[in-house]
Amino acid sequence: MLYKKKKWMVFIFILPFVFFAGVFLIYPFVSNCINMFYLFKNSVTPLSEAEFVGWGNFKDLFADRLFGLSIGNTFIMIACVIVFQMGLALILALCVNGIKKFAGLYRVLFFVPIVLSGTLIGTMFFMFQYPSSGLFTTLAEAFGINRHYIDPSNGQTYYYSWIDANNWFGSLLYCLVPIIWQYVGFYFVILLTGLSNISDDVMEAAALDGASTMQQIRYVTLPMLWNVFRTCMVLSITGALKAFDVPYIMASGGGPNGIVYFMGTYNNYLFNINSNPAHGGYSRIGECAIYSVILVLTGIIVSQISNAVIRENKDI
Repeated sequence: MLYKKKKWMVFIFILPFVFFAGVFLIYPFVSNCINMFYLFKNSVTPLSEAEFVGWGNFKDLFADRLFGLSIGNTFIMIACVIVFQMGLALILALCVNGIKKFAGLYRVLFFVPIVLSGTLIGTMFFMFQYPSSGLFTTLAEAFGINRHYIDPSNGQTYYYSWIDANNWFGSLLYCLVPIIWQYVGFYFVILLTGLSNISDDVMEAAALDGASTMQQIRYVTLPMLWNVFRTCMVLSITGALKAFDVPYIMASGGGPNGIVYFMGTYNNYLFNINSNPAHGGYSRIGECAIYSVILVLTGIIVSQISNAVIRENKDI
C-alpha cells in the first residue's frame, strides 16, 4: 500500500540513470549515426558546416586495408580471451578452492594485475620488449634464441624488434599476452566466489557415490558454476572489444604498417587523422563515427550470440 501511494519515488530514483544514459550513451550514439554521412574539415567543425556525402564514408572505410585487419585481430583476441583468459581463471579458481593453506595469499596474488592500471601494464611490457636490454630479449638470448645481428659493413650490433611488420602472428601474440594476463585475476575472483556458493554436502554426496575428482568437477562443479561462467564470458568478450590502453602503448598505436591494430586503437587512429586525401584534406571523423557504431553493434551481436550458445542453466 505504501509503495502504491509513493509510486512517484521510483521515478526519482531512476531519473539519474536516465539522465546519464541519455547524455553519455544515447546522445553520442545518435550523433554518430548522423555524422556517418558527413565530411568534416576537422574535429570541431559543426554539423551545419559539414558536407553531406551519403555512403561515401562507408566506401572509404571499407576500402581501407586496416579496417578488415583491425576487426580480424579483435576477433582473434576474443577467441584467445575465451580460451586462455577464462580457461586460466577457471583452473586457478578450482585449484585455490581445493586448498586451505595460503588460500588468501593466492587470491591476492592472482588479483594484483587487475589493480594495476592498463597504462602501467602496457608500459611494463613495452620495457620488457626493449630490443637491446629488455627482459624478453635477455631471456631469449640466454636460451640461445638469437635476437640480434651484426652489420658487416660497420660491425655494429642491431637487435630485432618484437613487433615486426614481417611477423604478424608474433607481433599479435606479443600484444595479447598482457591483455589476457591483466584480467585473469578478475574472473578468477568471480569464479572462486561462485565455487564457494556450491554446498559442501553436494560434493560430499558425489564423493560417497564414488565420483573421482575430475568427475566431480565435470558433472557437479561445472554445471553448478555454469551461470557464473556465462556471465564472465560476456564480460570478457565485451572487454576484448574495447581494449585500448595496453595495445596502444605497447605497439605505439598499431605497430609498423598497422599490423596489430584492434577495434579500439584503429578507431583512435581514424579520429586523429587530420586529413583524408580522398576528400581534399577533410578529416575522417565520419569514418570514425561509422566505426564507433560498428563497435557498439558488434558488442551487442556477439554478446547475444554468446548468450544463445551458452544458455542459462535453470536447474540450479
